[in-house]
Amino acid sequence: MTNWDDFRFLLAVEQTGSLSAAARHLLVSQPTVSRRIAELEKSLGVVLIERLPDGHRLSTNGVKVCERARAIQQKAEEIAEAVTDDRDHNLQQVVISASEGVSATLITPAVKELQSAHPGIVVEVMISNRPVDLRRQEADIAIRLGDPRDDILVGRKIGVVEFGLFAPQSIVDALGTPATEENLSHYPFIESTGEISHLPQANWLRQASPPRMRAYGSNSILNQLVAFNAGLGLLMLPTYLTWSLPHAVRILSDTYTRFIDLQMLYHAPAVDKPGVRQVLDFVAHSVRERLAKGGQAR
Repeated sequence: MTNWDDFRFLLAVEQTGSLSAAARHLLVSQPTVSRRIAELEKSLGVVLIERLPDGHRLSTNGVKVCERARAIQQKAEEIAEAVTDDRDHNLQQVVISASEGVSATLITPAVKELQSAHPGIVVEVMISNRPVDLRRQEADIAIRLGDPRDDILVGRKIGVVEFGLFAPQSIVDALGTPATEENLSHYPFIESTGEISHLPQANWLRQASPPRMRAYGSNSILNQLVAFNAGLGLLMLPTYLTWSLPHAVRILSDTYTRFIDLQMLYHAPAVDKPGVRQVLDFVAHSVRERLAKGGQAR
């Protein structure tokens, strides 16, 4: 029986012009190329390559076989492309809009489990701290803190987020634990700037605390966490962001504890898009579970 893979060796000789060049092209040894072509000649019962004093060349039969082998190779490539196109066409892409913290802590860690349950779904997370227009299909689903207050969108509460004021252990070691709110004027703070200056924790901190010592500012929550780990200052944070901060010390919890609903928003027609309903249900379950377990391993 003919081994169809042997034709690949013959086509390489035709393409490169010699056995040695074909071997380099295929990343095999020259004896391997000679042996595979000899096996093909034996299987077909014809001479495919003529051995000449100064090298080799395709025989008349070799030229004919190569013509047909190229046609078969082209059909095989077309089949592979068609299967790939069908596979990509059948993938169901669902776009989720979420903030940096929500995405990194509550959404992205669960995507692998979602894809195991629904292998045809591809999740794309759009990091944004501003409301996206779901009616214009900027995203399929949005995860947001607070009440959306939009009669057009469907809101689904998927958890309650607790906020607190945290200090790096290094600052507590150096300055002690503040006993009163007034003591905070002696502690450095990491400020929220730019597009995250309006977030609930930033507003609460501005409203509740006395004048603060500004030590660092950033418009990125994840960069703020890097600054916190470096001991640059205090932060008011959702507690889920402290799961990865082993040296975070909660302070003045009686004064600085807040709670806010975590909402999943979507435009009602979006549930007709393939994959959206599965992602809605999975994300709701996963986020509730992660918040309930407080960052413990699932």
